[in-house]
Order: sequence, then C-alpha cells, then structure tokens
Amino acid sequence: MKSSSDFSQSAAAIGAPPGPIDQDAKLLVACAALAHRLGLGETRPEIIGRFSNRAVHLRPLAIVARVPTGTTAVRDARNFAQRECELVQYLAQAGAPVIGPLTHVPAGPHEQAGWAISLWQRAELMEQTPDPVASAWALAACHAALHSAPPAVSKRFVLWQPFDEVDQLLAHPAVIARLAAEDRALLAAQNRWLRTALLAQSASLQLVHGDAHLNNALSTTQGMRWHDWEDAFIGPVEWDLACVVAAARVLGSHVDWSEAVLAAYPAPWEAKVLSLCIHARTVFTVAWMALLAGDDADKLARLQRRLRWLWGHAGSRPTQGDVPAP
Repeated sequence: MKSSSDFSQSAAAIGAPPGPIDQDAKLLVACAALAHRLGLGETRPEIIGRFSNRAVHLRPLAIVARVPTGTTAVRDARNFAQRECELVQYLAQAGAPVIGPLTHVPAGPHEQAGWAISLWQRAELMEQTPDPVASAWALAACHAALHSAPPAVSKRFVLWQPFDEVDQLLAHPAVIARLAAEDRALLAAQNRWLRTALLAQSASLQLVHGDAHLNNALSTTQGMRWHDWEDAFIGPVEWDLACVVAAARVLGSHVDWSEAVLAAYPAPWEAKVLSLCIHARTVFTVAWMALLAGDDADKLARLQRRLRWLWGHAGSRPTQGDVPAP
C-alpha cells in the first residue's frame, strides 16, 4: 500500500504542464497561506501531481489542494473548480464511488494569490492496478448517480463541451505553433464531422465523467474510486467508455485492462456511438496535448502517433480552404 492523493496518479502518468519552477514555489506559499487562513494550522505543502493541474499535499493533514494551471488557457479556473466540487459533493452524498471534496471546511474554490484552489480528501492508494470488473461497476454506479443529478448540479455543465474546446484550442497560439496547418485543418474538419454525426445519434444524454481513463481509476483502501471530474459534461455514457479504451485502440496501451472494463460494464451501450466517441476523444486528446505536451519527447511521440491514426481515418486530406487561420 502507498500513501498518495486522489489527484496524483493521473498527473504523474501524463506529465507536467509548462511553467517555471518559481511559480511552483509561489504556489506552495499560497497553499500554506490558505491553510492558515482557513484555520487549518501550519502545513508543509508538497507538490505531488502535475499536468493540467497541480496537486499539493498539505502535510501533515489528510488534505490535497488542487490548482488549475495548464487548463486555464481555455477554461475559467474558478468556474470549472466550483462545478467540479459541487458535482463530486453530490456524487459522494449519493453514495457513488468517488473521493470527495472537504466537508469540515469549505472546499472552495478559494482565491489565493491569483490561483483558484479547491480542497479535497486524501486517499490511501493500493499498489495494484485497479481491478477492471470493479472499475466497470464503479463507473456504472457513477453513471447511475449522474443520471439522477438534480438541475441545480447539472445546469453548470455543457452539452458536448469537448467539441467547443477543440475549436478553442485550435485557435490558441501555442497550438498553432505546435501543429502544422494541415494537421490543424484535419482536427477542425473531423471535429465538425464528429459533432454532426454524434448529434444525429439517438444515444441517451446525461452527465458523464469526461476523462474516465485508467489513471483516473483508483484502487484505494476504501475500495474502487473514480476521480478527477473537471472534464465532466453532458453527453452519452459511450464517451466515458471511449475514454477507457481509446488509448488501447489507438496506441495499444493497457489493452487488457481497457477491454476488460468495457466487457464488464453492466449497463447498455451502443457500438456505433462508442466508435464515434473513440474518434472524437482522440481529436480532443491531440488538441489538448498540442497545448500541454511541452518539450517532453515521449508525450510528443504519442501526439504524433495519434495524429497518424487520425490521418488514417480521415478518408481524404482537407483542402487548403479548410485550414484554420493563425
């Protein structure tokens, strides 16, 4: 058994967003100041997770601070943190297998030195890979609770938000600098086509996790938990199943675990919708990785492999007129 946070595993697996080390030092000071302001006493903050967010353990307390960093390029940090806290608080109260925000002090988000900081319970992680059957049943339990979410919770979330974010990302200067014009044109064209194709499907729409891959499935001392709900939106459960299997089918990563989760998922799903969602999830992942991969060679290699997969499913290359303007 190892001691960790409910936010560290996925971040460590993917990597860190670009950002100077001195910003991390300032963040640690801000987290300590926030803890003191909330009456939590003296703490020794330590960064334990990096990528689209920083995860900071407020040692010696069983509290993890989550701080949006990379995602703020296209997302309102406070709004996303607020809706995530409200959603996961609802799920925890409904008995869904999640790791909730703090309840004995306000979870936030708290504004401190320019950051939107939310506070979460710390989990004890087990060493082993999460059991795929338990992961599937836990995801289905979350979906059942999400299906019943009251309007006060669901009203904050957007229908098919990933398509909107791809458009925003393709217009971001860092993505324009990273990707060739023809690659951006490919992503834009496929994003449009997939949006139309999925809107035409008869799949039931509800709140979904939005980022349900292996690194967000945690085996804890309290049982299986799904975490990191920042990407939640209104769509079909097939999107979450696509998150489970997309890397396996596109990159050949964690194939056995991913396919076992899909096979064990106990609720109905449609193969056509799943196939479209795998494609759309890959477009979404490439757009975000183009922003966040930095200079990491491994991440850039995975980005290129996903792009090759998308070109292989493009049918034909887009015309020059489809190329988004810088």
